Amino acid sequence: MNTNEVAIRCGEHAFTRLQKLLPQQDRLLPKIYQTTDDQYVIYWDNIYWYETYNSNEAEIVKAFGQAFDYLEKRPFDQNGDLLPGYEFEFLKFETDSGDYQYRSNDWEVRICMEKSIRLPEKLKELSPETGEESNAYLVTFMCGTTPCINLAIAKTKEKVKEYFANILNVKESDFISIRLATEDDKRPGIPVHHIPEYPYVLHIEYSWGDREPDQKFSTKKDAWDKAMSMAMTEADTASNEKEDETAEIIMEKAKSEISLVYPKSAEENSFCRYYITKEKGE
Repeated sequence: MNTNEVAIRCGEHAFTRLQKLLPQQDRLLPKIYQTTDDQYVIYWDNIYWYETYNSNEAEIVKAFGQAFDYLEKRPFDQNGDLLPGYEFEFLKFETDSGDYQYRSNDWEVRICMEKSIRLPEKLKELSPETGEESNAYLVTFMCGTTPCINLAIAKTKEKVKEYFANILNVKESDFISIRLATEDDKRPGIPVHHIPEYPYVLHIEYSWGDREPDQKFSTKKDAWDKAMSMAMTEADTASNEKEDETAEIIMEKAKSEISLVYPKSAEENSFCRYYITKEKGE
């Protein structure tokens, strides 16, 4: 099955609706850009854009298709004019065959194909997690006796330093400089690190195979507090359903894990597991 190049150009309100549908997995996150006139562009350079494809991509395609259906029919005033901020255009290009699909509710065409999709000019890249602007930083530090240069994509300089210190184990004394990168700094061969804005991920899994959508947090404390709150609420609900028995909560803070053991029922040894992982970026 061929992969696709996909671009979506949209106004502010359409972007707010579509951003909520973006996947949690890093490998599926698109590039997000903003034009000089405050339009947004969501762009995948390589994705399986098929509803029948048996993967997480199929769920994304179905959700976006339903959103396009809404945007093509609903956000119009009584005169039939499109409400401001709800405009969109979608272009899917199949890289091997040259086939394409186009949808839009806007008379203005601003994304088009050559041998590949051509995006509008003068875009600034935004974070797919927050929809806010990201910055490229040039990080210079000592690797033993050798100066090293890396690029980092992050919202703030503080995030960059925290990432290099905690994930790459760069000592405070080994940092030389961290500054905003220029276009001349972005040379081929320089390692690039995409630093997640919300690196701590709360996973919730049940013993019978179900799982809740992952939740992302900027700090480990926020993720832990949320896990505790959800576990306590779930334990209270489960205990109220079985008046003579109570649910048991087992905390392993060193492992960033909480286990909720349900009261005995027809299904023995049923439990819910809450655990936190940290994304290391790319």
